[in-house]
Amino acid sequence: MGLIVVLRWPLEIVAFGLALVPVLSLLLAWGSLPSQIPAHFGPTGHPDRWSSRSQLWILPVLALVVYGFMSEASGTWAWVLDGRMDLSAGAEIPLLFKPVVGLLIAYSSEMLIRIARKQGEVPNGWFMCGFMMLLLASPLALSVVAH
Repeated sequence: MGLIVVLRWPLEIVAFGLALVPVLSLLLAWGSLPSQIPAHFGPTGHPDRWSSRSQLWILPVLALVVYGFMSEASGTWAWVLDGRMDLSAGAEIPLLFKPVVGLLIAYSSEMLIRIARKQGEVPNGWFMCGFMMLLLASPLALSVVAH
């Protein structure tokens, strides 16, 4: 539990930054995006359904909402707003998962922007495999830190 307390600020800073990446990326890219963007990818990884570019706002909003809910679950709001330094039981899990989930959403948002701009064709399968390994490694890391 002591290591988690030490890592809290770095984890929070990384998670917050990753929650902002999709918002900032989309704001910067908005003017250069076509009116139609990929909305779904088939089994081959190629787009098989298209939608208006306003649908790209789903991921940035999702990133902020997930960050907010995971911050509540990890006690971040109480920590930042009320100065409560204690880490409640189970708060380590959302604290560790917050940056990992933020990374997935940030990558997905960047990937969609690149594909919409015709700078890429399909999602990177290696990243998704690496993400899954990172997601599975988080509980392992938590069990090592907790004991």
